[in-house]
Order: sequence, then structure tokens, then C-alpha cells
Amino acid sequence: MSTESEWLANLEKSSRELDERTASRLEGLSAEQLNWRPDGDTWSVLQQYHHILLANRPYIEILERLTQVAGTRQHDYHPGFWGKLMLKMVGPEDKLRVSVPKPLIPSEEPLTLDTFSEYMAIQKRFHEVLRNLAGKDLNGKLTSPFAWFVKLKLGDALHMTERHNARHLGKANLLMDLSDFPR
Repeated sequence: MSTESEWLANLEKSSRELDERTASRLEGLSAEQLNWRPDGDTWSVLQQYHHILLANRPYIEILERLTQVAGTRQHDYHPGFWGKLMLKMVGPEDKLRVSVPKPLIPSEEPLTLDTFSEYMAIQKRFHEVLRNLAGKDLNGKLTSPFAWFVKLKLGDALHMTERHNARHLGKANLLMDLSDFPR
């Protein structure tokens, strides 16, 4: 692995690029278009964003606090057991399918374009966390806000957040590629 500072910079770059690519596709689309669902089992574009918000809000608060107290890097970061498992469950590769915990299921009600704005605000905070952690210890532990028994390393939570976003923004892009998507 490259240095941890490079890894963090690459994580931020990847995250920003995905945000920009997806945001450019949303330009000029209405809330009605972005709430469109091809069937009752598939989330709309805005539901994909709402799900990410529900997942990322608690994590960003934890990550911001840990950024303030994380010590200087002592050892190289290597993903932990839970980190490796969670990446398989939430990453875009979809290696291990699991049901979505109830608190993370997006609203069935039509969502507004504010959902996207809120997502971008959370992303700005996430990118700031990534920059502020350069040179700090990514092996520090945190407890998942959704499962008390899941202990993640700080680096695992960062990687998981970026990969989870990629998964759902990929799904949003696939929706917009469907021939039935309202144009």
C-alpha cells in the first residue's frame, strides 16, 4: 500500500470524482424524475441518496470527533476483521448480500432535491475529515453506530464510507441509464 497520507488523498479523490460525475447527471432533472422507480422493490435515485445520508450522518459525527483526538501514526494501517467483512457487505462489488437495517431504509414518501444538497454537505465534511487525518493513526477503534458489537478501525470506517457511497451512486447511475427513466 502507498503511504497512508497518499491513501487518504486517493480516497478523497475517488470520492470527489464519483460525486462530480453523478452530480453532473442530475443537472436539469426534476424531483419527480429523481423519485421515479422502475418497480416497487427498487429505490429511486433520491432514495439512494437518502439511504447514504441515513448511513453517513452518524459516521461523520464520529469521524469528526476522532479526527480531533487521533494520535500520530504509530503503525501502518491494515484493515481489521470487521472492516474486511463490512467492505464485502457494503461495497459496490456486492460480494456478500445482506438486508438493509430498518433505520437505514429510505423514505417511501417522495423526496425533494434537498436530499442531494444534504448529501453534498455531508460529503464536504467527509472530505475534510480525510484531509485532517493525514499523518494520524488510522488504527484507532470506533463502534458502529448501527451495531454495538462491530468494532471498526478508523481507516476501515473511512474506506467503508467511500465504498458504500460508490455502491449506491452506481445504482443511481444505473437507474438513470434505464430506457424507462423519465427524460
